[in-house]
Amino acid sequence: MNKIALIIIFLVIFVLIFSFFKEKLKISKNFCNIDEDCACGVDKETNQCAFGNKNYIDTSKQCPDFCEGFAGIYTIKCVNNTCVQVLRQ
Repeated sequence: MNKIALIIIFLVIFVLIFSFFKEKLKISKNFCNIDEDCACGVDKETNQCAFGNKNYIDTSKQCPDFCEGFAGIYTIKCVNNTCVQVLRQ
């Protein structure tokens, strides 16, 4: 086999492996490490009120009653690597 064919085979294999692992490494919509990873607003895909990982939430569009509750009693926190809505303390 010549060098060009080997290079092409190597590139195809690399792209296939990269594609496989890219899907496996995709961050969950609710994954977090710290509270600052979480946000509340509108889900960028569904355009519905949501909370979760800040990469999936459009915070320029707010849903106050959904995010903070009617009386402002809720907040979004990172608990066990998951963004959750909890009572404000």
